[in-house]
Amino acid sequence: RNAIDSDPKTFSGLVRAFDKQKIFTLEGDFYKRKKGEVSPLLDGWYNRKSISCTASFTYENETVFTKELQPLILEGFRSLYPICRFIHNAINEE
Repeated sequence: RNAIDSDPKTFSGLVRAFDKQKIFTLEGDFYKRKKGEVSPLLDGWYNRKSISCTASFTYENETVFTKELQPLILEGFRSLYPICRFIHNAINEE
């Protein structure tokens, strides 16, 4: 949260990029009481006890059984890298 408070503009850009990708969804339990007031864009990241990014595919989605799955997942992980780097740097600065 300190890193987001210190640089909300950068984190907002990273969240916008995350929201554009269609592979991963943000998950995690919210605090019962907010840890701070931030923009609606950042609230889903800021006021969670923990975060995880999840991708799920149904068996009806034929991509699961083709060679198209590997580049799709690779593209998804590449889209996560900038926000993961921000979080990693924030943890290492504390």
